[in-house]
Amino acid sequence: MPLSIKVFIAYTIFVLICGYIITSAMMAEIKPSIRQSTEESLVDTANLLAEVLKAPVKNQQTNTKYWTNIFDRYNSRELNATIWGNLKSSAHQRIYVTDHNGLVLLDSQAKAVGKDFSKWRDVNLTLRGQYGARSTIENPKDPNSTVMYVAAPIKDKGEIIGVVTVAKPNETLAPYIAKAQHRLMYMMSVFIGVAISLGALLAWWFGRDMKRLQEFAHEASRGNRENINPKSFPRGEMRLLAKAMSTMRQELDGKTYVENYVQSLTHELKSPLAGITASLEILLQEKTSASQQEKFLSTINNESKRLNHLVDRVLKLAQLEAQEALINTGTIDIRGCIEQLFSNLKTRTDIQKIRIKNEVPKEWTLNGDPFLIELALSNLFENAIRHCAYGGLIHIYISDPSGGICVFNQGDLIPSYALGKLTDRFYSLPNKDSNRRSSGLGLTLVSEIAALHHGSFNIKNHQNGVLATLICKR
Repeated sequence: MPLSIKVFIAYTIFVLICGYIITSAMMAEIKPSIRQSTEESLVDTANLLAEVLKAPVKNQQTNTKYWTNIFDRYNSRELNATIWGNLKSSAHQRIYVTDHNGLVLLDSQAKAVGKDFSKWRDVNLTLRGQYGARSTIENPKDPNSTVMYVAAPIKDKGEIIGVVTVAKPNETLAPYIAKAQHRLMYMMSVFIGVAISLGALLAWWFGRDMKRLQEFAHEASRGNRENINPKSFPRGEMRLLAKAMSTMRQELDGKTYVENYVQSLTHELKSPLAGITASLEILLQEKTSASQQEKFLSTINNESKRLNHLVDRVLKLAQLEAQEALINTGTIDIRGCIEQLFSNLKTRTDIQKIRIKNEVPKEWTLNGDPFLIELALSNLFENAIRHCAYGGLIHIYISDPSGGICVFNQGDLIPSYALGKLTDRFYSLPNKDSNRRSSGLGLTLVSEIAALHHGSFNIKNHQNGVLATLICKR
């Protein structure tokens, strides 16, 4: 499973757990919060009525038709109040008044007058000078039938002469509690949805950059220079990480490169040095004829040229491998360049009776480094001449649709074991006539030049010969 998916799953679980905990805590607080607000308003109402009813209680005027009519009109009053989307059509408060002994003097529902309420918590505590309130279940079979009672003292000259209690059924608060819970659930659902969507977006962004970084690491491990530019990442940690990986690759590649190069170069230098050393040892002997001296001096000269050629190729390859981009570019006349190169190689082609067929169009051009393209073509042609059959054909043309420069030479096919190694440093096949090997750097140079031009190079068996194709982006 991708790391971004794992991060997204962990993030989603975290958001859901936090959302559940917060929602549960807030849901648990809604009901008591609304009831506390209601109780606070009942306290205000009770104290207001305590002042209104002070005179009637003091003068024993509560048991009159006046108050009875007031409560009858209050109970039958039609309300048309829309509160938070809920319609309130009737009053739900109950009011009763007791004297200083707790006997009910006045009841808005006219069902408790004369009863002793002195033991009820609201009346009892208030008569003792404390805050009196209680919540009582009216119907034992219905746990939701609780009623909230809040009392206030009726005082005269500092003495409590009675108690007024305002009661309100808690079930009248249920619509508002449900509404608040519904809105909370809706808002939390929206919040969680937005949080998860944002998490998905971040996971996608993180996954995209991680995938790019993974591809970057793979390209870096393969040494594809055109695909390992840290600047392709946006500024930030990813670019720094890509840069660090690129630097690490260069350092590791450089270390391996030096080790391999030293080993390969040492091996390649041994052969000509051995020839020179052996020839000198024989020349130093006193009994060498003139013909022998000439033979060994020729060997020393040839091996010295071979050494010089090898060193020159090594220096050019090292320069190319250190170069990350083209320095000098221009429009190159490929056909003209080919004709000039084969003109320089005419002596060798004449000796082997090789026929040259140049079918590159005159108008065909390439945008690149003229020196490097000429160097690549020169190595391709030398390789083709070396392995071309006596009296064979070298055919140069442009392939469609890739637009690659194709160099075909008639001759022996490449052994299957060697096909994937021809561009390796110092790897070469022996010449069929002299059985001598080249430096093994020519095709490596061609491959490096193709990479610098954001192209490719491949070589394969084709019909009765070998076909090399150099592709450079035009």
